[in-house]
Amino acid sequence: SPSPSPSPSPSPSPSPSPSPSPSPSSSPAPITGLASPVISFNRDKWAYTAFLSGGADFTTARGRCNRGGGILATFPTAVELAAVQPQLWSPALYSGGAQRVLLWIGVDPFSPAPGTWLDSAPITYWPPNSAPRQV
Repeated sequence: SPSPSPSPSPSPSPSPSPSPSPSPSSSPAPITGLASPVISFNRDKWAYTAFLSGGADFTTARGRCNRGGGILATFPTAVELAAVQPQLWSPALYSGGAQRVLLWIGVDPFSPAPGTWLDSAPITYWPPNSAPRQV
């Protein structure tokens, strides 16, 4: 995952099916003690939520998602990423005139290259023209 600042974290709250990744619960626990989400949307059975939290590190973003019953989003295929990307152009993410927003995604930071997602699936797709995976 990149080193974001600010760092909204998409937090999928999926249902109990193994494909596509991730595989959390069908009804997420209420999120308390956290900033309000700036965007929320559903794709198929997955619910995605992004929070703005300037300067949050990976551990903070991951914890926020976990406390809400989800995990950081994974994008195992180009199709999955392409389906979600249009939602990430929401003006709500670019508050305060931000020109760029960095998002934490669910890459296991301790896995050797090419790596694994937090749900233990191997990373077999990485977007072209993207920064290399940072460990």
